[in-house]
Amino acid sequence: MHSIRFQFIAFITALLLVLLILLNTYPMVNSRDAVFEEKRSSMTGQASTVSSTLSSLERLSPENIAEVLRYLDLSAYSRVMVTDRAGLVLYDTAGAAGETAGAEDIFTCLEGKTVFRSSFSEESFDSSVAMPLSSQGELTGAVYLTEHDGERAEIILGFQRRIRAASL
Repeated sequence: MHSIRFQFIAFITALLLVLLILLNTYPMVNSRDAVFEEKRSSMTGQASTVSSTLSSLERLSPENIAEVLRYLDLSAYSRVMVTDRAGLVLYDTAGAAGETAGAEDIFTCLEGKTVFRSSFSEESFDSSVAMPLSSQGELTGAVYLTEHDGERAEIILGFQRRIRAASL
């Protein structure tokens, strides 16, 4: 009889521990995934807007690109880069114009694929999107946007701290 009681208490304790672990991880994972999806959607949409706007240019040049981008609201992005089809940077808010793009995502993009990446750390969500730039069906370059978002990371981490405090 004593061993059945001990097994029952051990089972209930194990069940409570599993529930506490799920309570502490599931909401954070879902919140983080929702932010990833929102970022993918918004950044891909913005990159598509930039790409379609630049595709109307006869020739990609740093001056033409800068003039067109001046009318688009890209202030939320920490970096905006436009390359030609060889990967040479034509426009870069980080000052790398004239150099060969070093981001692997850009070279994948120059093969005609859209690339999105996002990572979550204790400090921020760091996201990037690379989208092909084409004119009249021909690949002419790539658009690359990066974003550093510490505000949403802090919201999720605060949410996690509140759940952890409530479960203890």
